[in-house]
Amino acid sequence: MVSTISRPVRSNTTLQIDRVLALFRARGHSLHDDGGGLSHMEHGLRCAKLAEEAGAPVPLIAAALLHDIGHLLDRSEGNDANRTGDRHAAAGANLLDAVLGPTVAFPVRWHQDARRWLATSRTHCRLLSYESRRAALRDGGVMGKFERETFLCRPFSSESITLCLWEERAKGVRGATPSLEHFARLIQGHFVPTDGVVGIPAGYSSNPVRPLE
Repeated sequence: MVSTISRPVRSNTTLQIDRVLALFRARGHSLHDDGGGLSHMEHGLRCAKLAEEAGAPVPLIAAALLHDIGHLLDRSEGNDANRTGDRHAAAGANLLDAVLGPTVAFPVRWHQDARRWLATSRTHCRLLSYESRRAALRDGGVMGKFERETFLCRPFSSESITLCLWEERAKGVRGATPSLEHFARLIQGHFVPTDGVVGIPAGYSSNPVRPLE
């Protein structure tokens, strides 16, 4: 039997999730700076599609959908519109942690550092486009050996690498994607179950979706 870590769901969780998705819906049509000519909405939906097709758990699908939501926050909500590097990731992660918890927030928080990790690896840098490698090094600089090793010790670092690779692949995804409403139902169904308790499978951070395959 799979053990779980359970926590009570706040009575306003549904409303909080609705507000996050409303923000994404209202501001997500702006152009994504590094999305291959896509809007934030299109980029997020393509990433979430790849996550769902890979059989990822719902928290990681939610992270894929909303990983760049920090770009959509205005200054009054704790975001500087001119932020670079992992600052938008931290702003988005703080928002998502308050609503959906660490299984969503940590992959979002580390996804920019995951790109740096990939970009400074001779083995894995080929998985990124030239533009992505340049952006990663511009935003945070080269990761030395010690920093690369300690990055892998962070919680959900493996999931953040997986997310980064989906983000890269999303630039080339063609065809229709599921709607935002599809993913909204998925997220609500996972985080607001009828019994009022969220169950997180123990060992989730071991990452059932292998990041480099």
